[in-house]
Amino acid sequence: FYPNPGNEFIILDGMMEGSEFELYNQQGALIKSLFLVNGKNLISTFDLQAGECYIYKITKSKTIVFTGKWIKR
Repeated sequence: FYPNPGNEFIILDGMMEGSEFELYNQQGALIKSLFLVNGKNLISTFDLQAGECYIYKITKSKTIVFTGKWIKR
């Protein structure tokens, strides 16, 4: 998961197909949700507000695999 902080894209490398990526704002509203493919995934963040902190969650078969914070520069 990089870059963090980032600008235009989030890159998820080494993901397993069928994993799901979700991005939430600080108020807990779901901003983005998409299924990932094997290998590298590129997620556009052009539409997100600069200077904000977002919470991301990656799940596989409804089990949380990874969670964290991401900051848009």
